[in-house]
Amino acid sequence: MAKKQTKREKQQATPANITKKTIPAPKSKVQKLPYVVLAVFALLLYGNTLPNQYAMDDVVVILQNDFTQEGFAGIWDILSTDTFTGYLGKQKQLVAGGRYRPLSVITFAIEYAFFGELAWFGHAVNLLLYIFIVWLLYGIFNELLQLKLKQKWLWYLSPAFIAALLYLFHPLHTEAVANIKGRDELMTFIGSLLAMYYSLKFVVKEQNKYLLFSFVAFFLGLMSKENTITFLAVIPFSLYFFTETSLKKIALSVAPLLAASVLFIIIRQSILGDFTAPIAKNLINNSFLGASMSERYGTVFYTWAVYLKLMLFPHPLTVDYYPYHIPLIELTDLRALLPMLLFLGFAAIAVWGLFKKNVFAYIIWFYAATFSVVSNLIFAIGTFMSERFIFISSFAFSLLVAWLLAVSLPKLLKKDLVALKVPVLSFLAIVLFLYGFKTIDRNFDWQDDNVLFDQDVKVSKNSAFSNKAVGNHYIDKGVAEENPGLKQRYFAKALRHLTKAVEIYPAFDKAEFLLANSHYLYNENFEEAVKHYINVLRRDPRYEEIFQNTPVMLNECKDLGLKERLYEQLLEVVPNSFEFNSNLGAFYLIDKPNPTKAVAYLTKAVALKPNDLLSIKNLGV
Repeated sequence: MAKKQTKREKQQATPANITKKTIPAPKSKVQKLPYVVLAVFALLLYGNTLPNQYAMDDVVVILQNDFTQEGFAGIWDILSTDTFTGYLGKQKQLVAGGRYRPLSVITFAIEYAFFGELAWFGHAVNLLLYIFIVWLLYGIFNELLQLKLKQKWLWYLSPAFIAALLYLFHPLHTEAVANIKGRDELMTFIGSLLAMYYSLKFVVKEQNKYLLFSFVAFFLGLMSKENTITFLAVIPFSLYFFTETSLKKIALSVAPLLAASVLFIIIRQSILGDFTAPIAKNLINNSFLGASMSERYGTVFYTWAVYLKLMLFPHPLTVDYYPYHIPLIELTDLRALLPMLLFLGFAAIAVWGLFKKNVFAYIIWFYAATFSVVSNLIFAIGTFMSERFIFISSFAFSLLVAWLLAVSLPKLLKKDLVALKVPVLSFLAIVLFLYGFKTIDRNFDWQDDNVLFDQDVKVSKNSAFSNKAVGNHYIDKGVAEENPGLKQRYFAKALRHLTKAVEIYPAFDKAEFLLANSHYLYNENFEEAVKHYINVLRRDPRYEEIFQNTPVMLNECKDLGLKERLYEQLLEVVPNSFEFNSNLGAFYLIDKPNPTKAVAYLTKAVALKPNDLLSIKNLGV
C-alpha cells in the first residue's frame, strides 16, 4: 500500500516548485566577461589598422587579381585554378607544388563586389576574425585544462585566459592581421580550431552531429590554407593529453578529419597536378638555390632559433627574411649546432612526456606539429622564414608562459594562485604593455607599401627583395614628382638600393631591369642602362618589358653613334627581336640614312611580324 504524502511533501511537488528547479539559471556575467575583455583589447590593439591601405601581397590576391575583381563571377575561376592564376593571367607555379587556397580569395571577391577597393573593410574583417580566434583559444583550452586538472580558476587568472591574452597581444601576429592577404592564416586557424572544438564536443557529449561539424570546419580550413592538415595530429593529441576518453573514441573523432583531408587532396591535385612540381630556379622563390646540404640544414636550424628569439623578444620585425637578410651558414656553425641540440632536448622531453600526459610535452608536440609544414626541414617552402609562418605555432609559447604562471609557479612556491595574484598580474601587465606598444607601433608600418618597405629595408639591409622593393618605390615616386630636385633625389635613392639588390643577387632579373631604368632616369646613362638590359636578356631572352622600354629610352639619345652601337649590342644578344630590328631599320632610314642597312633590318622585322603596318611602311619608303 502506497505511503500517504504529508502536507509538506505535497507542497514540494507543486508545479511551481518543479518549474523553479527545471528552469536553467541565467549565465553569469563573469562567463561572458573574458570574451568581452579579449574583444576590447583586440580593438585597442588593431583599431589603428582600419585606416591602412593595401600592402605587400594584397596586389596578388586583390588589386591585380582578375578573378577577384570580377566579384561573384570570378568565384568559379578562383576555385578551379592555382591561387596565383588570377594575378599572372595563366596557370603557372611560382613556387614548388603550387598554391591552392581559394577560400580567402573568394572572400576578397565578395568584398570587391560590394565595396570595391575599400581597404578599411578588409582590415575590419581581419580584426573580427582575429577576435574569433582568441575566443576559440580561450573557450577550447579553458575546457581542456579544467578536464585535466579538475579545477576552476578565477577567469582572469586561468591559464587559458592568460594564454589567449598573450597570444592576442603578441606582435608577431601583426603580419597576419594587419595585412589583408594574411586572412588565409586567420581562416585556416579558425577552421582548425572549430574542428578541434567539435571533436572535443563529440567525445564529451557523444553526439554524432559533431563529427559532421568537424568535417565541414576542417575542410573549410584546408580550403583556406594547407596548414590545417597539421591538426590531424594536434586534435587527437589534445584529446589524449587532456581528456580520459578512450583511444577508440579519439580515433573515431579523427575519421571525419581524414575524410576532409582526402577530399581536399583530390580536389587540389585535380587542379594543380602532382605535389612534386619543378622547384623554382630563382633565389627569391627558392632561398636554398645553389646551397650545399650542410648550408641548407645549418640555415634551417639557425632560423628555428630566430623564431624562438622572436617569440620571446619580438624586435625588430620585418616582412622580409629573404636572402640574405638570413645568411646561409654551415651545419658546423655554432649558430646551427646550438639550436639543433636545443631542439633535440625538446624532442626528448616530448617523447618522455607522451605517456605521462605532461603538459610541457603537449606544448612541444603542438609546436612541432603546426610548425612542421613551414620548417624547411622536410621540404623547401620557397623562403627561409616568415613571421606569418608561426602564426599558429606561437600559441604554444603563449600556453607555456600561461602554464608556468598559473600552475607551475604556485606549485613551486607552495602557494595558492590567488595569493600570488599581485605579482602574477604585475608581470603580465608589464609584458602586455611592451607587446601592446610594439603591436600598435608595427601596425602603422603596414599603412601601405611605401611606408612598409621604407621601414623594413632598415631591418633587412642585406635582402635583395627589400632593396628591390624600395628601389621600385623610389622610381615610382620620382616619376610622379614635379619638383626637379626631389625627383633627382628619389632616382638617386632608387639607384643605390637597386645596385645593392643586384650585388646581393646578381641574377635577380626584376631588380636589374629596374636598375637599368634608374640609370636612365637619374642621369640618362644610356650605356649603363643597356648594359643591364643585356645582362637580363642573356638570362631571359624574352623579357617583354625590355623590348617595350628600350625604343622609348633610346629615342631620347641624341648621340647617334652611341644609339647605333647600343642597338647593335642588343641585337647581338637577341638577333630575332622584332622591336630592335624595326627600330634600328627606322634609325637608318631617318636618323642616320643608310638605305642598305635600313632595308636589311626592316626586311627582317617584317619577316618576324608580317602584319606590322609601320615596319611595312618604312620598308616601302
